[in-house]
Amino acid sequence: MKKSRKTREKLLCLVGIYDRIYEKISPMDDKLNSIYRNSWQVSRGKYFDIIDGRITGVKISSLVNGLEQGLMEFPAIINSLPFEARERAEKIYYDEINSAAPDFFDKNKIRAVIERGSIKMDSEFYMVRAEIDRMERCGDSDKLAYLDKLTGDYERK
Repeated sequence: MKKSRKTREKLLCLVGIYDRIYEKISPMDDKLNSIYRNSWQVSRGKYFDIIDGRITGVKISSLVNGLEQGLMEFPAIINSLPFEARERAEKIYYDEINSAAPDFFDKNKIRAVIERGSIKMDSEFYMVRAEIDRMERCGDSDKLAYLDKLTGDYERK
């Protein structure tokens, strides 16, 4: 399969994840519903304009990177929800990602960053940042300070 086709399929998969997450959690909170109506629906339309060739000059791989980053940062968006709604939203978030893209939270990639002792690129930064958020929610502080140090080092570069 050509790389561009694979990248396009990944983009469509990520768009589908966003669609299902927002569809399920936007009724939980007016702020999320507003984000869905005013931001995601507009962005989604532009993604399809790019995919279908109506907008040119944008790399699909850049869109994929942006959507992945957004998914990594999504727990911060739902942090403002009341506790019970946040728990439901987190479950929806993880269920949708694990169902459609089970390798999204690849522990081997995080392990490689830990073993190397540095973050080399933005995608690794957002992956580690998402792991830090997960660890904070779960009370898993085993490697938290070390991962915080790695993200701080990367931000200072």
